[in-house]
Amino acid sequence: MENIEKCPVCQNVHGGHSEASPISGGWGWRIDCEICGRYDITKEAYHDELKIGAAYENEWTEVRRVALSHALITQRDVPIGEAGLPVLATGILEEFRKSGRTLPTRLQQANNTIQYIGNYEYENGQRLELIELKFYARIGAISPDSASTLAYELHEIGLVGMDQVMGANGYGFEDAFLTLDGWERWEKERSNENTSNVGMIAMQFGDPILDALVNEVIKPAIEEISGLSVERIDDSPKAGIIDVILRQTIRDAAFVIADLSHANRGAYWEAGFAEGLGKPVIYICEQSVWDDQKTHFDTNHCTTVIYENDKPDEFKKRLIATIRNSLNLFS
Repeated sequence: MENIEKCPVCQNVHGGHSEASPISGGWGWRIDCEICGRYDITKEAYHDELKIGAAYENEWTEVRRVALSHALITQRDVPIGEAGLPVLATGILEEFRKSGRTLPTRLQQANNTIQYIGNYEYENGQRLELIELKFYARIGAISPDSASTLAYELHEIGLVGMDQVMGANGYGFEDAFLTLDGWERWEKERSNENTSNVGMIAMQFGDPILDALVNEVIKPAIEEISGLSVERIDDSPKAGIIDVILRQTIRDAAFVIADLSHANRGAYWEAGFAEGLGKPVIYICEQSVWDDQKTHFDTNHCTTVIYENDKPDEFKKRLIATIRNSLNLFS
């Protein structure tokens, strides 16, 4: 297997160290890049898509490569393999390239910067002394200089405090922290105040009784709450890789309703992913299942709205009340 000297994605055009090691079985490489983080890439994806001189070299512009770096370092919009790392195969790269994926908007980059600095200070109890080289890819900026300029703009409008420094690649910053106005913005983003008004249902598919409950009880109940609606993942089919679409749907959701009556692993995973993002998750379970075995012990202490199929009105009232309380919505 040939030697890979640069990261196949970012090409280390702005510096940073990258190492590649063969994956057991010989199907690809594990890349450890200072910019893009750790990820796996198949031989076909490397040779057919990303390798300099490959057929699509002209389509992999700097913007698109940085957009892919951003997806990798944040583990968004890319499939995650059994090793817990993003996996780049030909299919996901082809979809990424054909979709014309670009960078986050400048406002999104600003919000990402506030989250990055705030998360560090929140988790470590101290200011961000030195900025990492991967910062530009993490927030979705085109270059380190662009990222530093944006951070300084946030400093100028009073959201970020910092010391400005001159580095080899232009302006940088150190000793960064959020001001009180910055923390207010951080809290809003963290509590998902900027999400949509559409919720998502995580559930077992193919059960006609549960399908009827969703269509005849749950959806009408949510619509009684002004401005809200709820969808299943299959209500609005989209082209692409399902796990990528699923992650993005959960990120965009205002809340998640998770039915655990069937002990469906997918529903548990989707609820856990939503919980990790700080989304309100409303658990529901059929009465006989709850009486017999409850749900998994990690969730059976959580607020769960129990339903009986022959008593939809009682369930509807409890569900509406629970969602209002969870989202702080009151008549």
